[in-house]
Amino acid sequence: MSLSDTLREAFLPERSAHADRLPRRLLREISRMPRLTGILPYVAWQEETRLFALDQGAFGERESQAIGFCIEALPQTGANDEMEKVLASLFVSCPPGTGIQVTLYGSPNILPVLQAQANLLPRSVADVRSVADGGADQKGGWEDRRHNNIFRLLARRRIDHYLHGTGQSIFSHQTYLLRDFRAVISITLPLDPEVPADVDEALRVRESVHATLKSAHLPGHDWGPEQLLHFVAPFFDHSSLFTGRGLCPIEWNEAQPLRDQISHYEIASRLGDSDIRFRQAGGDESVLQLFSVR
Repeated sequence: MSLSDTLREAFLPERSAHADRLPRRLLREISRMPRLTGILPYVAWQEETRLFALDQGAFGERESQAIGFCIEALPQTGANDEMEKVLASLFVSCPPGTGIQVTLYGSPNILPVLQAQANLLPRSVADVRSVADGGADQKGGWEDRRHNNIFRLLARRRIDHYLHGTGQSIFSHQTYLLRDFRAVISITLPLDPEVPADVDEALRVRESVHATLKSAHLPGHDWGPEQLLHFVAPFFDHSSLFTGRGLCPIEWNEAQPLRDQISHYEIASRLGDSDIRFRQAGGDESVLQLFSVR
């Protein structure tokens, strides 16, 4: 018996059977298999042009590249005939083969919005006097600190109350869950990100789309790599969806493909006939299920 067999028998007796010994070749093939995020087309971010380089995904049967960009606009509660006519010009400015996707997502991750509102509160009564009287008041230091504590306490209780409303209705007589509604317009152009002429064409299309959205009273801003990662990551890590407190900030690494930075390695996914199941190490299993109109 070799030294490795002796150590295996001593420390891993339950794994010493012949059936449990996997060939190294099989282990290498398993490690090279693309993860579930491999279906996503996100490859790289071009900082100079602020455009995304795309492909057909790690599971794609053919190699082709594309250029993409995302614009997040203000959600609207309705539209009229004039807005409809203006938005129809989106399809005119794009070349044939362009993919346009409009996503309206009600995210339970409302903590960033609540934090931004809390940061607008005055830090003390002196700040209120400074705004109201046009100058700072140097009196009442103890009272300022006392009122400052009250402001912070009210802000914390308000945030906790609203976060509770992301999972349970804040009203007893009807279902009303709090969401941060976001409208995202994603455009994929059949252009090569390595060809300067194609990049110029993508920049022209993006400017035209911005002008069209502005004419339809839908101002928007371009996404960068961090915004893309933060938006897609909760679909592969459901723990943030159930708590409403969001994921830890994801720092974009330009040395890795974008799709490889979306999901954590400790999250296991399993495909079923009608759903996708996720389980994080030490956590409960969550299910992603799609519905369609029949």
